[in-house]
Amino acid sequence: MARVHGFALREVNASNDVDTQRRQIEECLRDSPGSRPNVLLVNPVREAALQMLAWDAARLGVGWVSLNRTCDYVGDLRREHPSVPFFCVDVDQQQIGRIQGRQFRALLPQGGRVVYLHGPLSTSSARLRLAGVQAELSRTAIDLATARADWSVDGGARATRAWLARAGDRTHRPRVIGAQNDSMAVGARIALSEADVSVGVLDLANVYITGCDGLPAYGRRLVTSRRLAATIVVPPTGRVALEMVARAIDDPHAAPTVDTLLDVRSFPDVDTLAMLAAREASGPPA
Repeated sequence: MARVHGFALREVNASNDVDTQRRQIEECLRDSPGSRPNVLLVNPVREAALQMLAWDAARLGVGWVSLNRTCDYVGDLRREHPSVPFFCVDVDQQQIGRIQGRQFRALLPQGGRVVYLHGPLSTSSARLRLAGVQAELSRTAIDLATARADWSVDGGARATRAWLARAGDRTHRPRVIGAQNDSMAVGARIALSEADVSVGVLDLANVYITGCDGLPAYGRRLVTSRRLAATIVVPPTGRVALEMVARAIDDPHAAPTVDTLLDVRSFPDVDTLAMLAAREASGPPA
């Protein structure tokens, strides 16, 4: 999309570390006016930690687009600097949680225990997804237990190992482990495989694992290869954000919407997942 609109695009990766992300943004803003970016597209590790940097960018005339997070301060930035693009492009995070809750209900029509791996609750996406799951499972026979991880494969594995160690006997073992992204779901699968081998707990082989993000070459491939039971397809926000930046540059009077939410969907759809679970009730899950 950057090539389509003739934008020069520079990409940096903070590896999920907020201090690294702040340093990277500071370095961009310290560039000379000829080298400094016109717009920063930021997927915040933690939204609140970047608020002052967003204001620093505004004072330099540098736009700020929050990806995958809704930031309260973006509206204030727009009011103070109406000629600079400030907006958020996010997916419907609470809807992600609700769809995950429906997936759990499809997999456990008679109820049971779900362990839900969430990201840091300092991020809006983790909080909203958790709220969506809790709302969808209220007044059901599903027992929801939560565990904090850090969005990574290793973090998902650590959180799952710790939860299994606390769970003790089989009566407290989960029937589903749901994760707020596919990487943590893969980590959960690794931890379950290790536990299965180390303690010979055969019922761990029959635990459903679900994730979220659903990239074609990652999450969806894990589902079709039967390593995950389900995921949620989340559209890429960067592409939409660049289109909106291009329109704002072409027509400065046509300001982008402050918050744009993109739709998400279950993969497979929830009805198909319920049929698969019913068909395989006596055997290992898909």
